[in-house]
Parts: sequence; structure tokens; C-alpha cells
Amino acid sequence: MSVSVCLSYIDLFGTEKVRSFAAIDQSPKLINDETWDWGVRLVDWSNVWDSVNGRFAWGDPSREPEAPAHVVNLFEEVGGFWNFPESVVPLLADHFAADWRDVLPRVDVPTWVSSGRFSPSFPVEGMEWMTNALPNASLSVVEESGHCPHWNEP
Repeated sequence: MSVSVCLSYIDLFGTEKVRSFAAIDQSPKLINDETWDWGVRLVDWSNVWDSVNGRFAWGDPSREPEAPAHVVNLFEEVGGFWNFPESVVPLLADHFAADWRDVLPRVDVPTWVSSGRFSPSFPVEGMEWMTNALPNASLSVVEESGHCPHWNEP
């Protein structure tokens, strides 16, 4: 959720105290609808509540490359990647409903957008759109990675 958190900060406070911004595999709008095709794969307004409550898998997990052993071990230690407590549901609902596309033109600091070619979450075309909507951005597509390229190909 870090991209949403950063864009929320910039929306509220601007970039005066921001030196640069990195956006790793997250669309500025998560829900697909008639205005947006590059949100979380397979998530639209009809299933967002089930997605937020863990009853509908976000994206297309079959696309995700196998995680390296150190990442698998880490998630075994913490009880899994999608093990959110119920108290987090309102935050996830807000995260999914947010639309930060109007904030992107105001992100006037150097920005790096990164995505894995095999992201189960977001299509690369959406990351390209986001890069083009940002005034000072570059895009890196990590060719053998999924949602977290820093885990797959550090």
C-alpha cells in the first residue's frame, strides 16, 4: 500500500519535503471500471468488498514467479503474506476505493516506477501510463519478477 500512502501524503502536503518517489508495482487506481483497465487484475466494483475481506483472490496469483527461499522463510515466520487482521479491513477498503490519478501531475520530484513483467497484480501497461502521467518519471520493468521485483531479483 506504500504507493497509496505516498500519493495521499503528496495530495495533502505537496512535495516540498519530498526528495524523490519510488512506486513499486501499484496502480494509482486499484479498481477496474469503465474509466480504468489497469487496476488489480480481476478486481472491479462487483467484487471489491470480497477482495478486501479475503474472500476473493486479488489479481492472478498464477502469474507470480516462485519466491526465493529467503522470502518464503520470512513469510513462514510472520504467518503468511495475506494474513491481515480484521481491524485492517477499513484501511484496505479505503486503499481499494482511492483514485490518485489526479495527484500524479503534481508529483514534481524525480520518480522511479518499477514493476515485474509477471506481476499478478497490475498490468505493465498501467505502469507505463502512470510513468507517462508523472512529470519526471522513469520506468523499470524487471523481466523475471512478479509483484515484488526487489524480492525476486534483488
